Amino acid sequence: MTPPCEYYFTAIYTCQNVFCLSPLTSTNCYCIIITSSITCQRGGRNLRPGLRIKLKRIEKEYKTTEFAEMIGISREYLRLIEAGKAKNPSILVMKKISELLDTPVQELFFEN
Repeated sequence: MTPPCEYYFTAIYTCQNVFCLSPLTSTNCYCIIITSSITCQRGGRNLRPGLRIKLKRIEKEYKTTEFAEMIGISREYLRLIEAGKAKNPSILVMKKISELLDTPVQELFFEN
């Protein structure tokens, strides 16, 4: 099974509020319920930072509660980060998320 990774996406298909992310190497469709609209170009660019974090977390098979505990934050705060509603997580939180997801802070939080 190919994990959902922003670099493998070919498209985002929408059906109401469910976006399916279709990897290049598989016919499986990974669906995530999203309440706000997003844009995506080939290669996964222009995903909002919270969605990038959520997809990487899912790729690493971390549950929300488990991941929040590993970072040292509440599950609710992690959900705010992933929803894009926590606009300024601390540098320490960004660094810990980056380390756990094996992804540079710049790529997770600042690239478009």
